[in-house]
Amino acid sequence: MGATTYLEVVSTHRDQALASVRTATELGVDWLMGGTWIEETLHLLHGTSIGYLPFAGEPVGHPTRLAGDPGRIADDCRRAEAAGCAGVDLLAYRATDADPLDLVRAARAATTGRLVVAGSITNTGQIQALASAGADAFTIGSAAFDGSLQPLAGTLRSQLAPVVGR
Repeated sequence: MGATTYLEVVSTHRDQALASVRTATELGVDWLMGGTWIEETLHLLHGTSIGYLPFAGEPVGHPTRLAGDPGRIADDCRRAEAAGCAGVDLLAYRATDADPLDLVRAARAATTGRLVVAGSITNTGQIQALASAGADAFTIGSAAFDGSLQPLAGTLRSQLAPVVGR
């Protein structure tokens, strides 16, 4: 159908995260996001065409929060790129230790790979700020489903229309 598929690993436990990687290979998704076990994940993805975007920083708890300052984020981005990852998944708006946009700018400066910001994106102002700070893409989940993205818009399609430009 021409769609690009993504699966995000949200578990902060190694065995559960690696089980999600195995599921991604079974499903044949295009992109795997999240997780922090880079070497093990890349090993499991070897021989597939799945692009990998690990978390930068330290994901904590559920729903996941992001620990780490801009220096930590930059270091993690460089480490991911050196290992062969296609970029990083950054939970910028769930940051506990820094301004979200400072983290995005640090990540962008530290990697030439894909920079996807996920989690707690709830309005078009954040989306515009992410683009200005250097994010390549973003994810929207509950904000579209619970109606907070466009409170008077109604349907899911109407919620997403201003985001996708239709």
